Amino acid sequence: MNTSGPAESLLPALASALCALALSRIVLDGTAAVLTRTMPPELAEAVSLSPPGTDWRVAVFLVLAALLSTVLFGLAPALQATRVDLLRMVGYRACASYAGP
Repeated sequence: MNTSGPAESLLPALASALCALALSRIVLDGTAAVLTRTMPPELAEAVSLSPPGTDWRVAVFLVLAALLSTVLFGLAPALQATRVDLLRMVGYRACASYAGP
């Protein structure tokens, strides 16, 4: 029986969302730096490849996705635990003795 509270699964989900946000910033900054260094100097001066700032909508999406995944993955085992086993309710012998058409 799983007795863990919602906070036990919500905290790792929020931590992973924050890590994903930080990792995306690192990847964007690294990609912009690599592209700027490998471009011809004339093109690098003409093009600005600074990565966009972190948008608040992205952060809200990450938090909502973490909350939703926590609820869904926490709800699935609970629904499986409350599922009724029809073979046990009716009786295995009754189902096994039915020959069918």
